[in-house]
Order: sequence, then C-alpha cells, then structure tokens
Amino acid sequence: MSSTLPPAAVSPPAQGRLAEIAREMRRLALVAGAETLTFFRREDLTINAKADASPVTSADHAADALIVAGLGKAAPEIPVITEERIETHAQLNGEAPSRFFLIDPLDGTKEFVSGAGEYTVNIALIENGAPVLGVVYAPAKQRLFWTPEPGFAVEERGEIDPAEVGATRLLQVVEADPEGLRVVASK
Repeated sequence: MSSTLPPAAVSPPAQGRLAEIAREMRRLALVAGAETLTFFRREDLTINAKADASPVTSADHAADALIVAGLGKAAPEIPVITEERIETHAQLNGEAPSRFFLIDPLDGTKEFVSGAGEYTVNIALIENGAPVLGVVYAPAKQRLFWTPEPGFAVEERGEIDPAEVGATRLLQVVEADPEGLRVVASK
C-alpha cells in the first residue's frame, strides 16, 4: 500500500544533523546522476578495466568525484569509502569504521556502457554495520528512492529538482510470509 505525500510532508520531524545529511546525499546523487547522463551513449566514452576486469568509465570517475567532494564538505567528520577509489578501502583495516559513507557512483557500468538505462547512483550512510540513510537514483529512468530520515523511505519520480524535494510516494515494507516464496532477479 502506498500513498502520495505533499512535498512538505516528506519528512515530518526531519530536523537535525541526519536530516541535513540525508538531503545532501539526495542532492549529490541527483547532481552525480546528471553528470553521468552527459556521458551516456557517447561514442567517446572512456572505458577501462579494474583489477577484477570489471569496467570503469569516465562517467564513474566524474560521478565519484562530485559525490566525494560534496560529502567531504557536508560531513568532513565521516569517512568515505567508494568503489572507485581502492585507497579508501584501506580505511577498513579488517573492519569498518563505526560510521562511514559507502558509495557506488555508477552501479551497473556494463549496462551503462551498452547504452541501457539500467544503472544507478548509490550513496549510503552506514552506522555500526547497518545502513541508516540511503539514496538510489536511476538517472536515465528519473526515479529516486531515498531515506529522508532513518526508518522512512520515499520515491520521487519525474522531473526531480536537486534543490527542492518534489512529490513523493511513501515506501512500505511488506511483512515476511514464512509460507510464501519470493524471488528477486536482476539483470
């Protein structure tokens, strides 16, 4: 069951530091997503291979740079671990810090390279091993899923403005049915 909330109702008690961080994560995902679209389906897209042979493009690096710089300004006290910068993984030293940002600036690079719009920009705030805030943005599909505050997730669709939250649809979790079977598939 879902409902449409007016923009002002997106995050009723959304105040304080976590709400600020959530809004900045949302904004950065949108800005980085717009940047990836400038590379989308371009003939001159630079494609390289990572150590694991998976592709990485100039779009991955551009989105990563925007997100890392933005989070560095918004929350310099929180470490950033990003898929595109192996040196950030060294912060783990065998275990994750109690609080950090986890970024995949362009998830679905193979789909991106093939010209399919099935890719996302992902940013999460992790605390004590669990996601507290998150943003998943599909730029080519104009779909944004995010948590304005812990425990509260919404979807924004259509023309999405980085500066202002638009109309949203509340996302709700379905209670697990131990007798039922659910299958999830991904390309």
